[in-house]
Amino acid sequence: MIATLAWRNVWRQPRRTILSSLAIAFTTVFLIFMPSWQYGSYVAMIENTLKLFDGYAQIQQPGYRDDPEIRNSISHPGSLIQELKQLPGNKVVSARAESYALLTSDNRSFGVRIVGVQPDTESAVSTIPKNIHEGRYLQNEPSDEIVLGETLAKNLRVGIGSRVTLLSMGRDGSLAADSLQVSGVFSTGIKEMDRLVAEMPLPRFQETFSMPDQVHTVVLGAESLSDVQPLMKPIRAIATQHQLATLDWKQLQPGLLQGILLDISSAVLIYVAMIVVVTFSLLNSLLMSVLERTREFGMLMALGMRPGLIGRMVWMETLLLLAIGLGAGIMIGFAITQYYANTGIYFGETQEVFAKFGLPGAMYPKISPLTLFAGPTVIAVCILLAGIYPMLRIYRLQPIPAMGTV
Repeated sequence: MIATLAWRNVWRQPRRTILSSLAIAFTTVFLIFMPSWQYGSYVAMIENTLKLFDGYAQIQQPGYRDDPEIRNSISHPGSLIQELKQLPGNKVVSARAESYALLTSDNRSFGVRIVGVQPDTESAVSTIPKNIHEGRYLQNEPSDEIVLGETLAKNLRVGIGSRVTLLSMGRDGSLAADSLQVSGVFSTGIKEMDRLVAEMPLPRFQETFSMPDQVHTVVLGAESLSDVQPLMKPIRAIATQHQLATLDWKQLQPGLLQGILLDISSAVLIYVAMIVVVTFSLLNSLLMSVLERTREFGMLMALGMRPGLIGRMVWMETLLLLAIGLGAGIMIGFAITQYYANTGIYFGETQEVFAKFGLPGAMYPKISPLTLFAGPTVIAVCILLAGIYPMLRIYRLQPIPAMGTV
């Protein structure tokens, strides 16, 4: 009976009901689409930034990232790599060694970050092999080849087939010198990388820098970050057994993490403001409905209907109004978000700006249980709490004064 009466009362003022439902539905759609869009952009930003060079996780000597000293290396990494490869899941393990060196051409000399890589696995942990726009990437067999960033190649005034001389210090303090042939030039879109980074085969690096069977970093890559995250606990356990440190994406890119947290905090303020506005709007509508029906409530109490029963009826009206608005909002919000999750949102001319931050030219919203239900749940809780006030007014009504209300 209460539900039937509440449903009829909801539609006694159809215009008010429709406008209130639309306000709830619009806010719900916004609170589904925007968090999903943010979540999708965060995932894209994290994955594209990590795929560029860092990989999804790294294992190295404790303190190496803060102080990349050439002597701070991992000796005999074969057993560590084998243990990591035996972990379940779709992943790739690749080893690297790094140092700083002076590259000299016939015309110029520049300081570079020289990285020794395993060419057969590097493409799974870094996008540099896919960003070769002149020549080709390094070959699997040991060779005297090197690939340079586009800006670095221009600064050195070298091209494909040119030779450069490498000068640095080996791990044992000896002079590290080598003559290498440029096999490829890459362009990542990140100026710092294109200006400072050069890669050579790991065996040649170990020979040049007097690092037999030693590396500085073991990098893990996969199709997506979600393939590696469930493995972080066993990865850390393996690294701990070898007395090594494990870095996840938050430690590899702390600046990116801080940027995401800052963006979330500013977005939450906007979401809270929207929820407050729609809550008070609906509270005003509910309160007006109670005030308009004060005489009716007085007559019902005079006929023997308890205030608690009337209050539950008004509460049911709030619940029905909420169900209409939330139901429509969730369906529309899900449909819109799913559409753009498949087609993407393209930004056209801003693609170059996005590339500087490791982002693709299109963004794809990503729906999760949190982005789909968190906003509607908060709206429901706030509106139901706001509905307590009209109920309290009903409890304070007296039959005779209420019936005298005009």
